[in-house]
Amino acid sequence: KALWVLYHDERLSVAPLIEVLTGPVPPERDAAEALGWIGPAADRAIPHLVALVRRADANPQVARAAAEALGRIGTADAEALRVLRIASRVPQMRSSALVAIRKIGAR
Repeated sequence: KALWVLYHDERLSVAPLIEVLTGPVPPERDAAEALGWIGPAADRAIPHLVALVRRADANPQVARAAAEALGRIGTADAEALRVLRIASRVPQMRSSALVAIRKIGAR
């Protein structure tokens, strides 16, 4: 949230947050949450968030945050929807994935 609050400009905040998602730094959950708060302007992060949802078995908290971010971004990305549907079958992902699917479908 800090980058978004400081800059309130997706052009300045999305790229560094994507780096956190793909880098060795552990705060992927925080980066995913921040991208979700940015909303539709963070749509270029969708492939990176989808990758985190796919790895739900490695870190369910990060995967839930990524699913929630996909819902907040709200872009009807076919791959994101496919991965969220698969994730909705996993007990620890079900709620976050279904909420994200509903939010994406509502836009």
